[in-house]
Amino acid sequence: MTLDQMKAKAEQIQRDINMILAGIDPKEIGGAVNWADLKCVDVSISLMDDSWCATVEEASPSATELATYIHIGLQRLGHGEVWVRCDW
Repeated sequence: MTLDQMKAKAEQIQRDINMILAGIDPKEIGGAVNWADLKCVDVSISLMDDSWCATVEEASPSATELATYIHIGLQRLGHGEVWVRCDW
């Protein structure tokens, strides 16, 4: 995969995560989340094992329900395995 292809994939993952976030009913997801500013701010790839990681800000690192919801949504959109990390 070329650098341009990796960047395009990262941008698509970011757009898809923000779309998923826009469709969530906050009453359905538990955990400490600032729903007003919640968004994907970064997507990276590990050069060691080609794994993808997306960072979603304005949610507690312990917001596992949210991370799992996003992960499943990404799989449904065909992204395969993307690790979702929540951070303040």
